[in-house]
Amino acid sequence: MDYSGSTFRSPWPDTHTNFDTFAKWAEARGCRKCPAKPKTIAAWVLDQAPNNGNNILTVIEAIEQIHDYHALSNPTRTAPVRAALDQIIKVEPPRSWPSQDKANFARLPTEIRQIISKRETAREKELRRAQNAAAELKKRYAVADEAASSKEESTKQ
Repeated sequence: MDYSGSTFRSPWPDTHTNFDTFAKWAEARGCRKCPAKPKTIAAWVLDQAPNNGNNILTVIEAIEQIHDYHALSNPTRTAPVRAALDQIIKVEPPRSWPSQDKANFARLPTEIRQIISKRETAREKELRRAQNAAAELKKRYAVADEAASSKEESTKQ
């Protein structure tokens, strides 16, 4: 039974539109779109990487939602799909993490690693900004202290 036909009404905005990206690709290759096989989704991910890398995770989410809506198992959380995503989405662990945490980071799903990396990068950027601001204030206080010391010295003489 094909679950992905026009009778599907998603409770999530844009799910059907995003799913259509995958569905059209699958139909053109004679593959089942819903329930989709993990190897079909993995092949789609690798095929889309060069020209549509930014949209891949939203389409993966739509595939997941459609399968969930029809009470089907989630083919996007399988080893072939995870391996395909890992090939195209390179996410490095945060630099400040110890090596054991970096090893655990590699085991996380790609989407979670992206979120952590994005937030950690923003945190590190803000931390550097705050450190630079503190250094600038320290310089100003040093100049002000030097000026005050010079003034005291000149008034004592």
